[in-house]
Amino acid sequence: MSATPAALSDLDAAALLDDIEAFEAALEAGGGPIAVVGPPFAGRRRVLDHAASALDVSPTRLDPSTDRETLIGEGPLVVDDCQHLYDRRVGGFEPLTDALDALAGTSTPVVTGWNAHAWSYLDAARNVEDVFTHVFSVRKLPSDELATFVRERSTTLPTFRHDDPDADLLTVKERSLGNGGLTVPIPVVDRDRLRALFEATVEPETAVFDHLTDAADGNPGVALALWERGRSGGEMRPNDVDPPTVDLDHRGAFLLRIVLSQGVVDERALADRFGNALERPLGRLDRADIVTRADGTVRLDPVGVPAAVAVTEQWGFL
Repeated sequence: MSATPAALSDLDAAALLDDIEAFEAALEAGGGPIAVVGPPFAGRRRVLDHAASALDVSPTRLDPSTDRETLIGEGPLVVDDCQHLYDRRVGGFEPLTDALDALAGTSTPVVTGWNAHAWSYLDAARNVEDVFTHVFSVRKLPSDELATFVRERSTTLPTFRHDDPDADLLTVKERSLGNGGLTVPIPVVDRDRLRALFEATVEPETAVFDHLTDAADGNPGVALALWERGRSGGEMRPNDVDPPTVDLDHRGAFLLRIVLSQGVVDERALADRFGNALERPLGRLDRADIVTRADGTVRLDPVGVPAAVAVTEQWGFL
């Protein structure tokens, strides 16, 4: 069972920002537009809900089907998933430019939410941070806080065990060469097995949650999904925290970067962009549980976030 953003609905917004007092002061001051930036499933929506409650407005959430021409006006206003204001193609930035121009002229509270991966690209390509009076980032949770978060959402806890420290330290992975489909086997050190050698003196429960935190990069929604994926029977070991992996060529990795940055994408828009080259990588991502295809959309799965980040950064995509 994968975690969804709803699983974070009862997480206090104060736990998600480094400085909730500064955020609330910015809401009260109303001196200009505010950006809240966070990775997928990390709790950004909860922060935006908190802002909407403080401003006594209903939040607007964008998606691929939203009419993007009439979104940003005078505040108070809360608009989440603003990464849907642009498409990563020639001519795809006009709605974003119009929205940023409107935001630049407002002095009332307008709180916007952004996917962190889209934000990093847009700030490099369009200097979006310059428009905002305040930018707040959703923080990563440390292992102790993440462990508390997961425990509170589990009806029963497993018996925690150490991994087998005597397993082979080397494994073989296939790596793509270029776009021609050629792969080569490469021996690599199994970091999980190496970790097991050094965790023998650590309490197994601590080792599991440390591994969970590392795999999820402190993201509570991803951690909860990986926890549910790894639980089997009555025991749990660090290596049961096992994010899916996938090996993609340059085109496939670029496709995945679009999904990672948007969260959910219209499959028809992807077909228009990638044509006959879409089905093979998209099918692999679906089978690997990194994305889910349903109702004409491609949606990033929480357990797929670590692989999506690793693969697209391996290819150097912003």
